Amino acid sequence: MITFDRVGICLNKARMAVEGYSPRNGRAHGSLTVDVLVCSECHQAVRDSIEACGMTPYTTQSQALDRLCGERTTFEANSYSNTHPEEAS
Repeated sequence: MITFDRVGICLNKARMAVEGYSPRNGRAHGSLTVDVLVCSECHQAVRDSIEACGMTPYTTQSQALDRLCGERTTFEANSYSNTHPEEAS
């Protein structure tokens, strides 16, 4: 199942995409699980939160320059929550 949603409240244009890979078959980057579009200000916080969920983060340049920071595509059930680092209290 693939879902599309948004995390966070940042309204900056996305410049990068942070992909989160779940372990599979003994490899830390075995399965693409989540992709989050981010701006440069939110980049490291999103990488850190993906890593904290047990996934390996990988950053690529976004090809969708008209999209907003926080747009997320989830490819399978995972532990990356609906919260965004800037929403944490």
